[in-house]
Amino acid sequence: QAARDQSPTRLRRALAWAAFGWLCVLPMCAFRAAYVQRNVAWLAILDSLLLAGYLNRFGRWPKNFGIAAVVLACIVASEARIRSALVFVFGPSLAFGLVYACVRLGLVLAAGTPLASWDGLERVDRGSEEFESIAGEFEAACTRFQEKYGFRLHLRSLHRVTRPRALKRSDTGRRLFHGTKRDSAQAILECGGFRLPDNPGMFGKGVYFADCPLKSWQYTDGWSPVRTGVMLLCWVELGNSKHFKASATSLVRPPRRTFFEWVRRTRRYESVIGDDRSSGGVLRIPEYIIYNPGQAEVEYVLELQSSATCADE
Repeated sequence: QAARDQSPTRLRRALAWAAFGWLCVLPMCAFRAAYVQRNVAWLAILDSLLLAGYLNRFGRWPKNFGIAAVVLACIVASEARIRSALVFVFGPSLAFGLVYACVRLGLVLAAGTPLASWDGLERVDRGSEEFESIAGEFEAACTRFQEKYGFRLHLRSLHRVTRPRALKRSDTGRRLFHGTKRDSAQAILECGGFRLPDNPGMFGKGVYFADCPLKSWQYTDGWSPVRTGVMLLCWVELGNSKHFKASATSLVRPPRRTFFEWVRRTRRYESVIGDDRSSGGVLRIPEYIIYNPGQAEVEYVLELQSSATCADE
């Protein structure tokens, strides 16, 4: 879960879909080229707003469509043929909307097998003491950083890993969250643990964790409001951690001790912590990285769904 800004990816996706939408209605535009030429600026602005509403992952529909309504009123005021205005204004967006709806339906149908059918999982009943304990821990972890994110997470179901625990717990270990795609989460459970990635993240080729579920959510394939995402709650033996203020993409193992640390008999480093801005680092939320997959063990699988956070919250 190396820190990254999702905005450029979302912008590229929005532009790609906008181009596709316009291509879908080019035959219609050919019949009324003069109209399009006179109003192309208004059309572009309105479609950009509508596409922003479609693609905004956490939703701000009233704002987008409120502005869109103003733009539409300007077009209608400058063009007496209201029917033509409606067709050519909403043509690209409606074409995009149909394709977008089909894609979302496909994602729902391809959501994968339900957690109840995964090997080695047992559902924890809502309302039980165990469920309330994990739910409370989850909510507390979200609340600490809620002001930094424009969405909320909701715990839909909780499943316990039933395999015997092989990792010995110590005082230097803690529970952390790991966000990943549903298929990858299932593979981690079926294969008995994590494996190191082929491509380096911000702190090299390690397994990344966070103490904030909101951060880990960015690496799931959950898509509000129709698709839930899964997140792994793991026990991670961090040992002696080395703090980093900036990226170190070349790491493939924990950093070595300096000569003076060796002289002082400082313990060997077993993990890396990427510091957040409040600690002088570059990250919005701290990250925890291990380079030996055997230092982490999955305890629970959380099924989550996101929703928008109101601006006044």
